[in-house]
Amino acid sequence: MTPLSMPGNENVARGQRRSALWILLAVASFGAVLPGCGTAEYRRLMADRVDKVRTSAAFRTLFGPSQIADTPIKIRVPMAFGKSYVENSAHPQDGPKISAERLQPPFLPLPGFKLCYEGTGQDPQWGKVPFYCYLAALPARAGDAEKLATELQAQLKEKFKDAPDAWDPIDAATPEGKALQWKKIRVVGDQPFLVRVADKTVSQSMPGIFELWMYSGTDYIVLVGWRAPTSVEGPAPPPVADAPLIPNPLAPPPDTKPDLKAMPILTAGTLTFDAPAPGDAPAN
Repeated sequence: MTPLSMPGNENVARGQRRSALWILLAVASFGAVLPGCGTAEYRRLMADRVDKVRTSAAFRTLFGPSQIADTPIKIRVPMAFGKSYVENSAHPQDGPKISAERLQPPFLPLPGFKLCYEGTGQDPQWGKVPFYCYLAALPARAGDAEKLATELQAQLKEKFKDAPDAWDPIDAATPEGKALQWKKIRVVGDQPFLVRVADKTVSQSMPGIFELWMYSGTDYIVLVGWRAPTSVEGPAPPPVADAPLIPNPLAPPPDTKPDLKAMPILTAGTLTFDAPAPGDAPAN
């Protein structure tokens, strides 16, 4: 299934001017629909609108909301991930069924696994290497999240001796400027990644980063995993000056860099739960 050399200072400046122009246009359009407002109220509303525009601008690097199968949950993932896979998906390198090592973190299968997203970056030694985002969700009762967090941390500690002893709480801002309370755990160490060598796919151990984010809702636990070789992780370069303002959503993204300082918290901020239809029985 398919979801939809650093430029010079001049290119960076042009990108900044585009962002500023976009904000000004949004504010202008907002002002056009406020006839009759007093000056103080108008300024307050305009300032609020500017804050919301600035807050939501970063989320333009994400696809639109994707429904997690068999759940009321929606979330947005970065456009850097060109393809997504479920358990029985074919894969161009693996054949009719995707490799289990590719589908899930090979050292930590996620309970309630739903979907794997894959992108590619350019490693100086191995050429194209994959990086991943994993989505999982499972029904839960009170106390289940704490128990699962303890189990997952212990499993990571078995594989990575430097794994943290506790999860870090973190607030993820939403596009509306609110906050969702998540917690995350991060490990760094040698991990297997599938690479192409002499027209064959082989498992190659290389330094990598793995982050696991957990959200505990009323009836569901949501897990979002992020994994990438350290050689390709980092901020993406700014757009070139002549790049279109609106990219073609049907075009596959080029090799890019997964920014694990920005991507996870942006995606975490887009988590939503569909409201139950009138008359639906509440979950047990």
